[in-house]
Amino acid sequence: MKIYVVTSGSYSDYHIEQVFLDRKKAELYCKWHYNSEIEEFETHDDMLDGELKSKDKYMFVRYTLTNENFQEKERIYTELRLDTYDHMKNNTGYNTTLGNGHQIILNRKISIADDENELKERYLKVCRDLMSEIKQMYVDGFTNKQIEEVIKSK
Repeated sequence: MKIYVVTSGSYSDYHIEQVFLDRKKAELYCKWHYNSEIEEFETHDDMLDGELKSKDKYMFVRYTLTNENFQEKERIYTELRLDTYDHMKNNTGYNTTLGNGHQIILNRKISIADDENELKERYLKVCRDLMSEIKQMYVDGFTNKQIEEVIKSK
């Protein structure tokens, strides 16, 4: 889509007077305003819409719980990402490769309008709840592979 910007002046006096979607209206305006010119620009809203439609917003969360000196320490890393579903969907899981620790990786599709701070708080709670479930699964005799399958299914 094109827009027509009516400008006047030069150097430090250069300024925009009006913006039109219709060239004829911009020309009519210029007839009545001395020393004004029409500059034509192409908008790129359609291109951006296409990019946003092909990509979704995801919340990536890496939650780590370690046992250091018999005290649990938790760390959480969060990041908002714009990516395709195919790339992000297989990037969720659980592992215990950290020695005395546990790690949960979550990728969740979210609304573009969601507030980032609220999301971080929400996913911290989700990770804590999941870790409680994982601890119970260990007590119940689940293997790491079984636990990972449960986490992937959520």
